[in-house]
Amino acid sequence: MKQTKFLISLALSAIVCIVALAACSADKKTKAEQTAHVAEAQKTDKHENGSAQAQNSGGSDSSTLAAESAGIPTVIDFYATWCGPCKAIAPLFEMLKGEYSSKIKFVSVDVDQDIAMAGKYKIEAMPTFVFLDADGNEIDRIVGADQQKLAEMVDRLANK
Repeated sequence: MKQTKFLISLALSAIVCIVALAACSADKKTKAEQTAHVAEAQKTDKHENGSAQAQNSGGSDSSTLAAESAGIPTVIDFYATWCGPCKAIAPLFEMLKGEYSSKIKFVSVDVDQDIAMAGKYKIEAMPTFVFLDADGNEIDRIVGADQQKLAEMVDRLANK
């Protein structure tokens, strides 16, 4: 009887592990597939739309961002389309963007599409909000979807 319970328990544990592993790997692409996809998207974007597309979508390479943000503070929202907390805080980011757009530049960067930018700012979790002064120097950051802290930091940056 004890041996049967042990075997059932062992079998259930194995099933749970297999299901968890399958769930984790089902949504992930291999590194090679991700790299190929990003390279193709960047090549297509450059050829079809030029730098105007990067500005309109919020995507931006580091040289473009530095040139655009000169003279005005910037808030960069590093997000991912699959990130639940990113989706939860996005309406607040858009509201702050509308309210403070005359004093602050707001940029959204999809970390899966702009790997270089995410690497430059050493983004390890999403969402991450990076605050730059008028000269493009990082002055602060928020990791996570803390709505109160984001609103407070944007207000503080706008009123410096």
